[in-house]
Amino acid sequence: MEKNNDIFELVTYHRLHSLLSANDYPYFERKTNIKTEKQMIYFQLLNLTKELIFIVKVFSSNDIPLIYLKGPVIGQKIYHSIGLRMFRDLDLLIDVACNQRC
Repeated sequence: MEKNNDIFELVTYHRLHSLLSANDYPYFERKTNIKTEKQMIYFQLLNLTKELIFIVKVFSSNDIPLIYLKGPVIGQKIYHSIGLRMFRDLDLLIDVACNQRC
């Protein structure tokens, strides 16, 4: 049982919940936590994605060019799901010439 909990700790540390299902590891003592943590992570990802959409709309309406790095854009483009690539923040590049307008 200890070995399975070590695996769970590694999954949590490396944020691999999206690749793990409670049904895949029936011997986890903390099996219910996998689903709960997975849902919490998805909720955080959706909130960050919502923030990105808001930022893009504001910048677009003010004609400020913006480049997205990593995060939900890469998750959607490469993995076809924002939930398969974990991220904790939004990385954006803005032209220095537009700095005063930001």
